[in-house]
Amino acid sequence: MKRGLRVAILLAFAPAVGVGQTISTTVFPLYADGRNTDGATPFAVLVEIANWSAKAGKQVNVRVTTVSGSNFLIWKDGAWQNAQYYDHCPVRTLDAGGNWCGWIFLRAKNATAAFRASAREVGQSEGPILEDASHTVTYMNMSTTGAWVEATAAASTAGLVILAYDASDNIIGAYAVEDNGVSEGYPSTAGYFKMAVPANTAIRKLEVRDASGGTVATQTSPLWGSGVAGGTTNLDDQYDVSLPVTLTSFQAAVVAGGVRLTWVTDSEINNRGFYVLRSEGETAPYRSISPLIPGAGSSVDPQSYQYIDRTVAPGQTYWYKLRQEDFGGQVELFGPVVIYVPVASDGQPSTVPTRTALLGGHPNPFNPGTTVQFALAAGQEVQLAIFDLCGRLVRALVQGDAPAGEHQARWDGRDDGGRDVPAGVYVCHLRCGDGYHASVKLLKLR
Repeated sequence: MKRGLRVAILLAFAPAVGVGQTISTTVFPLYADGRNTDGATPFAVLVEIANWSAKAGKQVNVRVTTVSGSNFLIWKDGAWQNAQYYDHCPVRTLDAGGNWCGWIFLRAKNATAAFRASAREVGQSEGPILEDASHTVTYMNMSTTGAWVEATAAASTAGLVILAYDASDNIIGAYAVEDNGVSEGYPSTAGYFKMAVPANTAIRKLEVRDASGGTVATQTSPLWGSGVAGGTTNLDDQYDVSLPVTLTSFQAAVVAGGVRLTWVTDSEINNRGFYVLRSEGETAPYRSISPLIPGAGSSVDPQSYQYIDRTVAPGQTYWYKLRQEDFGGQVELFGPVVIYVPVASDGQPSTVPTRTALLGGHPNPFNPGTTVQFALAAGQEVQLAIFDLCGRLVRALVQGDAPAGEHQARWDGRDDGGRDVPAGVYVCHLRCGDGYHASVKLLKLR
């Protein structure tokens, strides 16, 4: 998806420069670290020069300065410089049409909020072009109104920039993916980014842009948030920023008619689907036993899957793997899980589970309700309950003794008081008398 953020702005210009050239600055509204210190977190703006044919093929200084008052610090050739002076500003080469587009990195220096871009041929004092409109950046006090978010991005290519959007689709932060060579005042590694954003703010989308402003990757999550003022939140801890398919569980249970395999993904990117593979020995080859089980494509919501292998024999042990494929043909294997199919008194496969397991909820995501399934290898006391992400009890589903076998409990999306709970992510937790405990995430849709 390529958002229409780059709006060209026709500039006022001196007649000697030529007609039709423009310079524009984009990626707004934007918040930034307002500290006047060496450790202040920089931010990025996209500058585009178009149709400056009088300077085609020439080198120009690209300057982004405040309209009045103190100027920004601007990154040039391995150092932070005062953007007041053209020769302190980055040097860029226009193409044969007089065009250039790219990211400029800035830092506050007691600067006013309004700013604009300009450019001038290197070594010349005449004929600059100047943006005819100014932009506003909101500077945050990083002790009271601002917070930092960080993560390891999906790619570490120099020249890429991460944009952060709030729940209203406003851009609230922008910074480069490492390793870009810009000095931030904090340690970083390839693929890493850190930006200043408003505190206690939901971050609904991250977007990766290239030097032309084109979107090369997008990821969304209902779980990201910036945290308290002055704090630093690792978004990977809330929801992974980089993994294409995140498998949170893969389990097998003996059921009437065969072995049921269940698995849950926390997120998926470009997922075509899964094949179930089976082996009849720990070192024996695996073969596919299922048709393609379609994936969710790209999703930040938990997804639940199941497949029943109806070709098992009593008294046998089986090894299972998942073969996940994306739409580009890339393959990833998950597993194995191992299960023994016991023999019943009549010589058929026993339906008593060989182990205790929480098998997840189906459907998931859900609205209005979902059925949670679990297996008990022996009769015992069971507690099955729903919690919110803060650990507060929402609904007790099962409390008491239960026999060996497969069980299920219906959750209608309501709390213990009968009230319909809001859409969002909830945690289903199973605790058994034999010491087994496990959790799965359930997503209630609007």
